[in-house]
Amino acid sequence: MTSTSTSATHAPAKIAAGGATRSKDRPSPFFEAAKVSSVGLEMGVATGIGWGFGYWLDGKYDTGPWLMLVGLLFGIAAGFNGLIRTTRQVNANAARDAANVEAK
Repeated sequence: MTSTSTSATHAPAKIAAGGATRSKDRPSPFFEAAKVSSVGLEMGVATGIGWGFGYWLDGKYDTGPWLMLVGLLFGIAAGFNGLIRTTRQVNANAARDAANVEAK
């Protein structure tokens, strides 16, 4: 025999307050805040990786501090790239939410 029980995976996602449905392409406010708060960590890690790679190349090729400085600059640029990308995503989500509120 086949089972005809309904699965919870077919039900739309419910927001805890109010019971309204939330679209799947819009992140929850918690994940939006987590994305914004991780920008500082992302910048620090990118800068550290760039510096470390440049430092390693300086030791391997005996080029003094030059490759370390180049790696540091690339790391800083990668960190700012992540900052700009995150800012654009958050602004696009805010504009979409504002347009949805005005349409209702």
